[in-house]
Amino acid sequence: MSVGFIGAGQLAHALVKGFTAAGVIAAHRITASSPDTDLPTVSGLRKMGVNLTTSNKETVNKSDVLFLAVKPHIIPFVLDEIGPDIEDRHLIVSCAAGVTISSIEKKLLHHREAPKVMRCMTNTPVVVKEGATVYATGTHAEVEDGKLLEQLMASVGYCTEVEEDLIDAVTGLSGSGPAYAFTAVDALADGGVKMGLPRRLAVRLGAQALLGAAKMLLESEQHPGQLKDHVCSPGGATIHALHVMESGGFRSLLINAVEASCIRTRELQYLADQERISPAAIKKTTLDQVLQQPGVTVSGETNGNSRSGISLFNNRGPGVKKKN
Repeated sequence: MSVGFIGAGQLAHALVKGFTAAGVIAAHRITASSPDTDLPTVSGLRKMGVNLTTSNKETVNKSDVLFLAVKPHIIPFVLDEIGPDIEDRHLIVSCAAGVTISSIEKKLLHHREAPKVMRCMTNTPVVVKEGATVYATGTHAEVEDGKLLEQLMASVGYCTEVEEDLIDAVTGLSGSGPAYAFTAVDALADGGVKMGLPRRLAVRLGAQALLGAAKMLLESEQHPGQLKDHVCSPGGATIHALHVMESGGFRSLLINAVEASCIRTRELQYLADQERISPAAIKKTTLDQVLQQPGVTVSGETNGNSRSGISLFNNRGPGVKKKN
């Protein structure tokens, strides 16, 4: 088995590091493509022994399992590019937030009769084999394909299959969750520093507190509220601290954060469906070359007014034929 990554950013780097550390696949059997070879993550992949290329098509040709690890609004462009190279052996795994299996299958059906597509949502702790991954199976993917993906992802943490309509909520919870945790540790450390602790020690203690609490919860059958109560002595320091957190809307903030991430995920799907990329988004990606592609135009007014976006597809005039 060989694995490919379209995109060589943080997610690809984390997954490759996790896969190789777990021993499920050797680095020399992994290929990743990125038009920007100066990215720190590309350098990291190269040091691990991964095959690097600037050609997405080359990655497809060298892979059996193909991870789409690019931004959601880039997915349609990538699919149009690699679609003719997809073969029956390929298992396409999308890691893009909000992009549905049906939208990917619709693109690939122009080139293959039964493309095998799966969608997964994971998170960056896969790098230390503590990831949280869910996946959903497409119309043409077989049971064996699901087992193969689960074998890969279970090697770098927790993995389970879910209905696809739950994945946006998973994105808001565990997909974005590490950022919430890092922010919490940073804030806890600030509190420790305020009260006199050295920064390094404060960060370590805050991180260890979250790690230990998470492990206790996962190894217990108790509700998190019960475990919280065990820490709170009557009239003690912890219950006073929790009162301050409740007064500040701590729970509501977390609930709202999960909701906001989930909603934004659905907005990203809408952008992908529109097959448009804004000029600002282009600057944040490594696809500057998109603007040089035949048939790519900037939509909106061009007389000095603001432009509404860049359309990557369906801009061919009536006299321009689509290339096969």
